[in-house]
Amino acid sequence: MRFLSSSILLSALCLCLQCIFAVANTEIVNFEVSFNEDLFFPHTSNWTVFKPGAHEQPWTLLPAPLHTLLDAVCEKDVATERVLNCSHELWLVLDLDDANWRTYSKFTLRISWPASSPVDFSIRLYTPSDYQTYLTGQPSRRTDPSHSSASSVPQTRRRYVRVRAVDTGVRTPSHASDNTSSSTADQVSFIVIAEPLYFGVFPASVSPVLVWLAVIVGVASMIVPTVNRYLGRIAAMAQTEMEGTKEREKDS
Repeated sequence: MRFLSSSILLSALCLCLQCIFAVANTEIVNFEVSFNEDLFFPHTSNWTVFKPGAHEQPWTLLPAPLHTLLDAVCEKDVATERVLNCSHELWLVLDLDDANWRTYSKFTLRISWPASSPVDFSIRLYTPSDYQTYLTGQPSRRTDPSHSSASSVPQTRRRYVRVRAVDTGVRTPSHASDNTSSSTADQVSFIVIAEPLYFGVFPASVSPVLVWLAVIVGVASMIVPTVNRYLGRIAAMAQTEMEGTKEREKDS
């Protein structure tokens, strides 16, 4: 009985955790951060910066046409100059050097969008060195940590985020009837959330729910044994009464 009760509590906990992330379609990237060489890119000063207190924001984006490979969205020939204002992608900055986030080494970045929107998303993170390689097409010259001047090179945990979207073409009947004359994808609304992972596992936003569930499980673990004992006594009394009734019937 005790094993059954514990199984029920654990099942309820797992179900609640699944419900937290099942509200909409979600693309999630969990990552670990470390210090890298700090490089400055003037054009990124206009990009939205995610940091504590400003780690969640809604966006709209026009998905790339149907049948476009995600890895090919907004990609240009290596010989041509890369365009940073492609309408099918979004660039963001994660300020992981903020004092309130500096103590965390693991983070999660997720995108949520309505299940009715036929879109696939891709998330890719870049260190400043990686981003320089993306821009130039050439491997960046990383500073050798063993070099005597390495300690003087500015270091950062900042990350650049590239979000890309592509149309999957699977629309609901009502949506399809409104767009019978056009195969062009509509803009999709989505939410981007960046936050640290507690203990390297739990997103900060779900920690209050986890605490609440832990309290419920704790209280239930104390109440269930008492309830089991009470029900056991009632069952024993009922069994005794039934046995007495059978004995009386035999005597009569």
